[in-house]
Amino acid sequence: MKIKDVIQEAVDRISPSGSQHDKANRRAAVFTSSMQKMLHGKTEVVRSGSWARGTSLDPIHDVDLIVLLPSDLHAEYQAGSGSADAVLKYVAELIVEAVPGVHRAVPRNHVVKCYVDSRWATDTEGWHGFAVDVMPAFRVGPGVIEVPERRSDRWRTVAPENLIAASLRREKEWPEYLNMVRLLKNWAHEHPELGITSLAMEVLALRCLPHPPLLRRMSEIDALTRFFTAAAGEIMRGVYDPAGRSGEIAPGLDRRAARKMFLKMADLSATAAEWAKSGHPDGEDIAVHFLREIFGDAIRKPKHNWTQEEIDARNRPEPVKILPEERTWRYFPGRYPGQGPTPGTNPGDTPNGRPPEPTDPPEPPPGPYGPTGGPTPRPPGPADGSPYPKPRPHGPMGDSPNATPHPQGPTGGIDTTARRRGPTRRTDPTQGRRTPSPDPEATALGRGQDAGLNPAPHTTPPAYEHGSAAAGTSRFRNPAGHRAMLGAGAAVAAPTVVRAEDPAG
Repeated sequence: MKIKDVIQEAVDRISPSGSQHDKANRRAAVFTSSMQKMLHGKTEVVRSGSWARGTSLDPIHDVDLIVLLPSDLHAEYQAGSGSADAVLKYVAELIVEAVPGVHRAVPRNHVVKCYVDSRWATDTEGWHGFAVDVMPAFRVGPGVIEVPERRSDRWRTVAPENLIAASLRREKEWPEYLNMVRLLKNWAHEHPELGITSLAMEVLALRCLPHPPLLRRMSEIDALTRFFTAAAGEIMRGVYDPAGRSGEIAPGLDRRAARKMFLKMADLSATAAEWAKSGHPDGEDIAVHFLREIFGDAIRKPKHNWTQEEIDARNRPEPVKILPEERTWRYFPGRYPGQGPTPGTNPGDTPNGRPPEPTDPPEPPPGPYGPTGGPTPRPPGPADGSPYPKPRPHGPMGDSPNATPHPQGPTGGIDTTARRRGPTRRTDPTQGRRTPSPDPEATALGRGQDAGLNPAPHTTPPAYEHGSAAAGTSRFRNPAGHRAMLGAGAAVAAPTVVRAEDPAG
């Protein structure tokens, strides 16, 4: 059986039957009509609780109703001490007088509990029949009501319709939402030591159950895994009213124990999900085994009573045995047992029936421009009669010291006599703008060439001056002006021997 069918079977087992829903609807209709008749149509009866949200479990013990009293009674029952107890007693008297079939109405903290079944008259403590919880309230805003709190003798502002609307929205978004909430509420009932109430579990489900991805289906088992993982962190912050009205919902919650249990359940559900998707012959049955560890008897028993040793044995990969007759087709994927030549008959096989060992491919012969035939720098051609450009003394291919410098620079760039734009390097540190070099040969070198930085070939740099032959040194000025600590007339010692020409410039 598929995992989806197993989960649906569990939901059907814990959900109330159709006859119970019909019974609850009839009782609620009787209370609604009777209260409206008694108050002359000035009241409104709103369904509330898990029954209204569609998350009630089997069996339905009670139905929650909110009776919105007329506004003219608002000032009367909210003035002075004891008003909460007074309005509860007032509603209890109205119910006993107006609603047929009610044996007794008992005021509680927030509601008036109305016992309908006749068994209450003989056994009060062990009574498990049907009841209707009626909560009096006053409407103070859209979706906001004030309800009495008998223990503290005050009125509390709540918004129960907010949770009802949120549950309905989630159900439209993902049809399996309410089924998952029922499963989680049943799980909370089986772990009473954690202190998670039914309402607290519904709020956790609203916050931690994932939203389905767009245009894709979300499986129930994946949703459970993500819920338990998210709830393990959410539970440490506490469970509060989603409308922000009633504060903490479950103050007696054991947060640390609940977090530990949620993490354990997340591991179990993740393991079940992996087995369900594994494609193993026993994968789905093992997944049912882990789901039963989470939800107990709500999940059907697996076909086999699995132990951890048996699950570990199936999780271990089986060894692969290669028989002699299988060697040929394992080496050649296109040849299978029973098809093609037998081992040893293939021309390429060795006498022992095995294919030859693969050898390394021969190295490619060296190409004309390198061992791999790739591109290499273009060889320079002859000075005349060549399709390549002539060598230049300062270009990237300049290798001839006797070549005539190009009139527009070594690479045929822009003429340096044209007007330049942007900041340029200063050759005279005493001036704020660039001064042209007095050497016409240096000027003919083109853009980027300067007599003080890159002298013309076979000429003495004009910037070298004030040299001392005896000392073996010459002095040159700071043409770039980047040494700020030197004065305008300062000089720096440098060798008198001029370096050989740099053909690349």
